[in-house]
Amino acid sequence: MKQVVYLFLALSTLFACSSDDAGPQFRLSINSGGPAYTFQGNEWVVDQYSTSGQSYVNEISIGSTENDALFQSESFDSPDFTYEIPLAGTGPYLVELHFAEIFHGVMNSDGEGARVFNVDIEDGQGSLSNFDIIAKAGGPAIAIKESFSGIMVPDSSLTLIFTTVIGDAKVSGIEISGSF
Repeated sequence: MKQVVYLFLALSTLFACSSDDAGPQFRLSINSGGPAYTFQGNEWVVDQYSTSGQSYVNEISIGSTENDALFQSESFDSPDFTYEIPLAGTGPYLVELHFAEIFHGVMNSDGEGARVFNVDIEDGQGSLSNFDIIAKAGGPAIAIKESFSGIMVPDSSLTLIFTTVIGDAKVSGIEISGSF
């Protein structure tokens, strides 16, 4: 099986694509709130494509992962923030959102209910409603991932909207992969 590698440069991000008998494959990994780095051969790019949001870093040990660096930073804001991520085609895409609570329950004694938010992925094709990281993960500083498959992007720009219910909406990492 012959494999060809393509590289696209768009808005200062290197998109890695490969091609085989199934067609071109795409992958973009964003370290929300943090710098670019490589983990087990996967290139995580510096946080970008957010229309607003602030960064927070807490270099603590994270449970349920070997990739602590991804979960030690976050992009957050209130009442909301949005990512508009340029993509190479319409999809379908797999969108994976990475979370760990690195403030509540770590820097204070708050627990479940301290941070609750909603996420809308590309006009409702995927969503999280009243999402509480501590409740879902079983405690603070524990990595979790939420995955959404079959996301179609008709305008070649993936829209992710994070809306605060209580506290500040946040995300630690965004991964997008698919065929085009």
